[in-house]
Amino acid sequence: MLPEALNLTQLALDISNKQKVYPLVRAETLNTFGEIYLKQKKPKDALNPFEEALTLSNNARITSSKLRSLRGIGTTYLELGQKQDALTYLRQAQEIYKNAGIDSPDSRKVMTDQEYAEFMSYLFERYVRPRLPRVRRHLDHHMKDNVHYHLGQAERSARILRFIESDCDDDGDIYGTFKVERG
Repeated sequence: MLPEALNLTQLALDISNKQKVYPLVRAETLNTFGEIYLKQKKPKDALNPFEEALTLSNNARITSSKLRSLRGIGTTYLELGQKQDALTYLRQAQEIYKNAGIDSPDSRKVMTDQEYAEFMSYLFERYVRPRLPRVRRHLDHHMKDNVHYHLGQAERSARILRFIESDCDDDGDIYGTFKVERG
């Protein structure tokens, strides 16, 4: 799919080179090139099209394309591990959004893995754990042995999940935790 998109984008760029087109069309085509390269995990190839699109956008004063270029360059630098350069371009884009009174797509709050783990722990401690004794007492006289067994299983499962979440850095650790090693 991406190679076909790359071919079509190249065709659009070739046409824009032969014809006199609006700078917006050429800048957006170059931005598309950069985004395709990023999706292909080729950040070094993505940088030039984004920079060329930014130059065109600045010269023609096209804000929408400029924003797309700035975000693309910032994302590319992040992929290349150059965080300071990434922040420079992403902050420029954020400032333009701010001055226009528009929320930046990058400004949406997303939980980190650590925040998510803390949130899930909070939910468990706040809402589940306090109710376990009450449920146990309520059902105790009806199905004493059965209830204790299933609640014990649930508590053990919760401990295992907490262990996996806190002690396993990646998927390989999780599988290694439960795999019997034979030598």
